[in-house]
Amino acid sequence: MRDIPFEYVKKQMAKGFVKPLFTPYLLEHFDKKSFDEEAKEYYIKSIAGTAYPASSATMASGLNTLILMLVMFPDVQERAHAEIDRVIGSDRLPEFSDEGHMPYIAAIVKEVLRWAAFVPFAVPHSTAADDMYKGYFIPKGTFVIGNS
Repeated sequence: MRDIPFEYVKKQMAKGFVKPLFTPYLLEHFDKKSFDEEAKEYYIKSIAGTAYPASSATMASGLNTLILMLVMFPDVQERAHAEIDRVIGSDRLPEFSDEGHMPYIAAIVKEVLRWAAFVPFAVPHSTAADDMYKGYFIPKGTFVIGNS
């Protein structure tokens, strides 16, 4: 699963088709003094192979929240669409350099992150000793998961 996309990125880089993405960045900037080529590729494949599936669920959750927000607030959708048309137009795809010219889109992204936590910040803990909380007795060793 890790080899095919990794080899594709390496071929694209050899052809000069490099985009500002995670794997090409690591391939270019990985510490060459500390690791031989085989170890470097192993570590980069492992990092990218772990990050991709983890980010897929996060992206899906974020997009669902964004769609919900835009359906609930059509005026926000209209204003965002107008900003995208003004900055990007209809002749090209957005680029990272466009980000600074789209403050409304940046605000929407921040609002989506505020609306829905995509990762569970309430990591389970266990009590080290018997405890009382708001009148409830919590015995030592009880798993506690806080609200996020």
